[in-house]
Amino acid sequence: MPTSVINEILSFCPQGTIASGDIMALEDYKNDVQRLRGHQPGIARRELENMALRQSSFVAAGLAQFVAKRYAPGVRDDADLDALETAITAAITALIAASNAQTATRLATKRTIGGVAFDGSANIHHYATCSTAAATAAKTVALAGFALATGARVLVKFTVTNSAANPTLDVNGTGAKPIQYRGAAIAAGTLAANRTYEFVYTGAQYELVGDVDTNTTYPLATASNDGLMAKGDKGKLDGIAVGAEVNQNAFGNILVGSTTIAADTKTDTLTFVAGTNVTLTPDAANDKLTIAAKDTTYAAATQSVAGLMSAADKKSVDYCEALRLSMIGVPRYWRSTSLPANHVWANGDLVLFSDWPELKKVYDGGGFTGMLLAYNATSATIAANLGKWRPNAANPTGLYVPKLSDQFFR
Repeated sequence: MPTSVINEILSFCPQGTIASGDIMALEDYKNDVQRLRGHQPGIARRELENMALRQSSFVAAGLAQFVAKRYAPGVRDDADLDALETAITAAITALIAASNAQTATRLATKRTIGGVAFDGSANIHHYATCSTAAATAAKTVALAGFALATGARVLVKFTVTNSAANPTLDVNGTGAKPIQYRGAAIAAGTLAANRTYEFVYTGAQYELVGDVDTNTTYPLATASNDGLMAKGDKGKLDGIAVGAEVNQNAFGNILVGSTTIAADTKTDTLTFVAGTNVTLTPDAANDKLTIAAKDTTYAAATQSVAGLMSAADKKSVDYCEALRLSMIGVPRYWRSTSLPANHVWANGDLVLFSDWPELKKVYDGGGFTGMLLAYNATSATIAANLGKWRPNAANPTGLYVPKLSDQFFR
């Protein structure tokens, strides 16, 4: 609207009042016979003429004011009817534009777009976030302005992967409705965390739009399980020559005693050498090697010739060993102050098994049966039995020898 208007049409002028008699009262003007019957010969009455001029002036002034407020060039008293028509048209156009500008931001009646109310006063969207626990089947989201109706749609981002069977969706408190995919209840695990899905209400349930993620992840193949081939295995496969055979198990090392004979190359050769009294017979046709040894006979040993021990000699040796062991612990008299090796004085000292292993052998074999005191015998008992042995503990590590003067034990 122009801030400084041009209006060359004179403002409305009352041109007299009823009290002065210059104009008629409105009710008299409406009922005047001369006005109602049209032109009649004679002189027009002043008050009737002034009434008509007053009304014409009022209408002209009002129209000029309407145009001047909405048309920048204004209204000029220049007898240019075309310019006046242009001004009136422009003023009416401006009025319509202003009216549309005031009402275009809001619809007269609210509508829904995809189930969300819209009246033009604000932007709308169909996006919502669902943070319902994974194991809870009843999923809920908030979406301002949502109205449940067939065809209503909503975009939902799930913050956790659904693990519940037969989940439902309640948008903005409009009621829990089943979530389906291709007409069947959606499976647990289908609605994944941090993914956005579009649902359309069919009138009975929310149908998932599009396809779900059906990608399958396969592990690498192993010797016992099928799977995908690793790039390393593919490189090995490509490196196998046409017609190659499967590797056979083979020995890379041969251990002979403490000596290891190792193959130096893939086609190294192991050579067998026949030793004394040994015969090697190879059979190339049948891929075999026969090793034969000659028997060696040894005679029984004599006092002058070495040989094998006879059974009789072995029996005699065993008798000698048994006799030697039986003499351990038997007291003997000795006239010297020096003991021979592997002997001990019969003076009541402790002899450890670790120092005399054969003593333990005789003890473990029951050789001291009837000759032992208790390990915890009293002093009186020990004094009364000086000729007996005594263990040093319940599980002894040695024995106390008898206390006999001028005797020793072997």
